[in-house]
Amino acid sequence: MRPIAAVFVSALLLAACDQSHDGQDGPPAGPPADAPAPPPTTTPPAAAYPADLDLAGTEPFWAVKIRGTAVEFSEPDAPAQAFANAAKAEAGGAATWTANNATGSIVVKVTAGPCSDGMSDRVWTYTAEVTLGTRVLKGCAAVPSAPGSTQG
Repeated sequence: MRPIAAVFVSALLLAACDQSHDGQDGPPAGPPADAPAPPPTTTPPAAAYPADLDLAGTEPFWAVKIRGTAVEFSEPDAPAQAFANAAKAEAGGAATWTANNATGSIVVKVTAGPCSDGMSDRVWTYTAEVTLGTRVLKGCAAVPSAPGSTQG
């Protein structure tokens, strides 16, 4: 009786192995045609950056206001510099505004993520880097506050 049981179990195992690839030579068959599609392998793009932002940095103190395509750079004891028609580009999780005026160029790069200005308890929404001519300044950015608001 034992040899018959061994033959029966062996036959079942061989049949199970044969079904794993539909009785054909080669790799097992793929999923059926009506199987749900696998999830996408890429992350969808982040939401667009706002058109209006306020930026600030310390040591040295500076500020930038972006309003649509207008960029204004200011710092204490110097006249503000206005840049019109700034070109905005979004790539690699960051937004960059580039503009020129009669005195030079400005490039403003903003990346989403919490930022501390190092001088206050305020936590800003974005990190910022401003290249003004050959100067590179680092700071923080946020959507302009509504009057009376302390949110950043």
